[in-house]
Amino acid sequence: MRTTYLSLFAILSTTACVEDSLIDDAPESELVVQSINGSNSSLIAGIVRVRRANDAAVHTGIMIGNVSTSSLILTSERWASWESPGSVTVGVPVAGGGITQRPAVFVNNTAFFPGAVLQIGAVASNQFSTDALAPAQLVNTFARCYQYVSDTQLQYVDVRIASANGDDLAFTYPWGGTLADGDAGAPCIRDGSYFVGFVTAANAAGGTLQHAGSMAPWLDGMRNLAGVRDDSRSAMLAIHTRPNATARMCLDVPWGSPFSQTAVNQFACHNGPAQRWWFDYRVDSVYPRLVNDSSGLCLDVAGASTASGADFQVYPCHSGLNQRLDMTLWADNSIKLRPRSALLNCISVQGGPSTSSLRVEQRTCAAAPGATSDQRWFFHYNPPYTP
Repeated sequence: MRTTYLSLFAILSTTACVEDSLIDDAPESELVVQSINGSNSSLIAGIVRVRRANDAAVHTGIMIGNVSTSSLILTSERWASWESPGSVTVGVPVAGGGITQRPAVFVNNTAFFPGAVLQIGAVASNQFSTDALAPAQLVNTFARCYQYVSDTQLQYVDVRIASANGDDLAFTYPWGGTLADGDAGAPCIRDGSYFVGFVTAANAAGGTLQHAGSMAPWLDGMRNLAGVRDDSRSAMLAIHTRPNATARMCLDVPWGSPFSQTAVNQFACHNGPAQRWWFDYRVDSVYPRLVNDSSGLCLDVAGASTASGADFQVYPCHSGLNQRLDMTLWADNSIKLRPRSALLNCISVQGGPSTSSLRVEQRTCAAAPGATSDQRWFFHYNPPYTP
């Protein structure tokens, strides 16, 4: 199959059903995303056009799921990253032809994968299943990669996955056609419905894909994070101790890891999403969970242990008491944080007050916090936080 072009309006047999609501806090647009899906039965439903302000190139993304009143788009971090977070505008086909632009926001990216997630108002579309095959199982299989080449034309190129090196899938063109390096983010689909990965690099001879299955846990976390952001009861904050008069040590996920069971530590406060947390009241209207802004995972007592000294970690969110927090005040108005699963224990720093990067644990609550106790916590809302 050689390179093939599809006219945007030629493939729209019916219009997508779109909610009127938008992301409430969308700032001025830095990106533009346009949906090509018009029919829920269309082969390419869910593939979108991504535009960035002051960038003449046309880029591509893929819908990865609906959450609450929002839809999520995965694209390359080259076009949407912390260097250009801002917002996106989404174009959705409407009855009779034409495009309606819709604002949306940048959700996140991660140093562990070359993708970025964008959040838009809900769009009805087919959702591609993330391919469950391991990288080695995909060798010698075929996929169809979609890329926008103009505002109204979508191109697809069939590729053969030639080898796998970790999460990198090398591909060639068995029937001609080419992708360009500027097409990073172009999604590749197997058997018409399985999202294999997206292009990270390409040239006339071939290129590489980022394996979608390896990103699946992170994408699940991003869906959860988007749901938290959608909820009107949610609030974002940084949480820190004060080991001495000047130091501020924040509750931190090392390197913003997207992987479950990563141990939580304290680290000198900075502006990164690894230290931003969301109060999540979707399970309990009184005792919130804490959802990390980098991974979408919840603060969790490992193994639901009730023992003093058990570590905290990040873990997929659930309804267990070991993810719900009881918050009360010490006599000095600092905050005592206790997991509902073990109310005799307080969130503490291993070894006591320190300016070092140390793990966070649950430990039997002190009778009184003391001037520099590691069990005294302070909240700073709407980070980035500057000590």
